[in-house]
Amino acid sequence: MEQERQSDRILEPVLKDEMKAIMARRKKINQDVSEAVPDDLFGIALSGGGIRSATVNLGLLEVLNKCGILKLADYLSTVSGGGYIGGEGNWTPYRT
Repeated sequence: MEQERQSDRILEPVLKDEMKAIMARRKKINQDVSEAVPDDLFGIALSGGGIRSATVNLGLLEVLNKCGILKLADYLSTVSGGGYIGGEGNWTPYRT
């Protein structure tokens, strides 16, 4: 139990800085920033599977951008082939 509390204390400043960054990005795109910790955090996960996965994920990001959804993402998680596209950074300009 004590170790759990210690890890909470260690993570608290990290989570606080993370929320500051999310709120600053949301403010930049005129998204609601009324809560200290928003209850509508939104992430995108790009799956793996090599170059085919990278191609599918690129298409997904293009559609999400076209629909105005990509810029609302607070997090991006990738693995394997999804990392080709997510790590490339080509999706970043669409978010601002």
